[in-house]
Amino acid sequence: MGEVFLAEDTKLERKVALKFLPAQYSAGEEFGEARIGDLAVANHGTAAAELIETILKSVNAHAGNRPQMDDMTLVVIQRETRPQKESEEI
Repeated sequence: MGEVFLAEDTKLERKVALKFLPAQYSAGEEFGEARIGDLAVANHGTAAAELIETILKSVNAHAGNRPQMDDMTLVVIQRETRPQKESEEI
């Protein structure tokens, strides 16, 4: 359950994985894959902590005054990369 997105943190020069479990709120509409994808693209290069804050603020705005119906979990994984040597295969 949920969607996973690959993004790049350009400040720290590393890939990050974003997993988002959708929240249903306004008119029964999920926050959804399109919104989380748009946020990831719009915030390309921001630090993981900033991306988390932006996503949570957007989810809360989407929910409005409606009570939270379930847990919210957001995980951002940062992965360090190392330069690939010519002899290494992908």
